[in-house]
Amino acid sequence: MATLVEVQNNLLGIDIWEITKGILTELSGQIIEMNKRQLIEGKMADGSGTPSHTGSKISRKYVSEKIARGVYDGSISPHWNYFNEGDFFSGFVAKMQTDFMEITSPNDKGGELVTEFGGASVFGLTDENLDFLITMIIPTLNQRIREKLKI
Repeated sequence: MATLVEVQNNLLGIDIWEITKGILTELSGQIIEMNKRQLIEGKMADGSGTPSHTGSKISRKYVSEKIARGVYDGSISPHWNYFNEGDFFSGFVAKMQTDFMEITSPNDKGGELVTEFGGASVFGLTDENLDFLITMIIPTLNQRIREKLKI
């Protein structure tokens, strides 16, 4: 068993954020799936509904094209339905930055739609999903801290 001085020295060397970033990187696939699920349910990252289809020419064209391709899910109508088989949805990536995780897609169709229709982001997790993610992370974080402390 480690002495109190050894535990103290180990504790001083722990960088909680570095440990957390490692865990988030490991969970990036699950985080992306949570983000996609929100969009399928018609929720933006701030929890608000995805913008309405009604009103603009681009909106009507977007819906018409999705219906023609057979990828329109009318269950969340009249809201934007970001789910499809295209590059935007399948291209989601999550990368750790200095102090946050950034979720993007190389085909940023979502950014264009959001800019025109609201300002909320399609990328990111709702408060509910963030709370769930924290609950998922805590046991692993505790385990890794114990490993660093060698206790």
